[in-house]
Amino acid sequence: RGTSTFDGAAIAHAVLKRISEHIGCRTLFATHYHQLAEDETLLNTGLYHQACLVNPTTREVTFLYKFTEGRCPQSHAMHVAKIAGLPEVIVEEARQMSAVFHSAVKSSAGPSDDEALGNFYDSVKHVAAH
Repeated sequence: RGTSTFDGAAIAHAVLKRISEHIGCRTLFATHYHQLAEDETLLNTGLYHQACLVNPTTREVTFLYKFTEGRCPQSHAMHVAKIAGLPEVIVEEARQMSAVFHSAVKSSAGPSDDEALGNFYDSVKHVAAH
């Protein structure tokens, strides 16, 4: 099954905490767990993303190779899959499945992944404080 979302987030948090509190060196820590950078208990951390331009008509993405402060406003996974050489038929099926997943999450009564991870990080901060 691999690493669960919460296990992955917990490991990432522990590693980043160790780097920030005990090692103190400048580090590029690439992750999809954006809540890590919002955790004020982690010293001197920030959240950045790679800036890009998106053509509103073709949805083509042009990466600017510049770090920009803040969370990436949208996913570019389908474009990256396409430029990585995945066949268009696979990218299109993935695009359709992604739309179904997003629709299901929006219509479900449970929290989104971001909300669930946010709740998890609140629990981690509470445990770390005691």
